[in-house]
Amino acid sequence: MKIQMSSTGSTTNQIIIKKDMEKEKYLVFEHGKHEYTIIKKTLNSGGHNKYVMKRSKGEQWNSHVRGEKLFTIIDDDMDITIKAHDGDLDNMAYHQLVELGVLINFVSDQTHMPPRYKIVRVTK
Repeated sequence: MKIQMSSTGSTTNQIIIKKDMEKEKYLVFEHGKHEYTIIKKTLNSGGHNKYVMKRSKGEQWNSHVRGEKLFTIIDDDMDITIKAHDGDLDNMAYHQLVELGVLINFVSDQTHMPPRYKIVRVTK
């Protein structure tokens, strides 16, 4: 991160912050516990973003999986790429589907994706 300060005429100090790669961190809570961390990185000035979801380092997780990367989504503003770090996207366990759903909902809220659909059950 670069910080530039300048002084011009009647303006005292102007601070311009430039970031080579913007990085934001989000915490996901369930029942008051920090379950997951999502890291959003802006990859370039074109708005390409990378989202990485990890397990928290909380004691609710077994020690060998604490802080483990789960999924990465790269959004290049045209397409998205999803990578599963602990398995295969073709054959996921239910808990992996739930975790991926959390990340997809987050990415959807962060981007230009359409709002979530309303789904109505049809009965006769």
